[in-house]
Amino acid sequence: MGKDLPVAPLTSAFYSEEQKVTQLIKLVHILWKELEKVDRIIQVIPEGLRIKCGQSEVLVLENGGIILNGLRIRLRTPGKEQLLY
Repeated sequence: MGKDLPVAPLTSAFYSEEQKVTQLIKLVHILWKELEKVDRIIQVIPEGLRIKCGQSEVLVLENGGIILNGLRIRLRTPGKEQLLY
């Protein structure tokens, strides 16, 4: 993610309709692959929103709760920092 996609201007008169369609198909395929990556990290679940990366997970619940799962959790607030194991 975050890469510049190889995009040619499709409105140019130099491209035939077939070339434009081929380019659009390639772009849709690239975007679909990127979306699949995001879908593995961020998921909407019945309870709310799940964000998972490696061994860490954050659940943001519809009822206002937040569940943090991880090997180490560091909380930073103004004037205070706490590391939880």
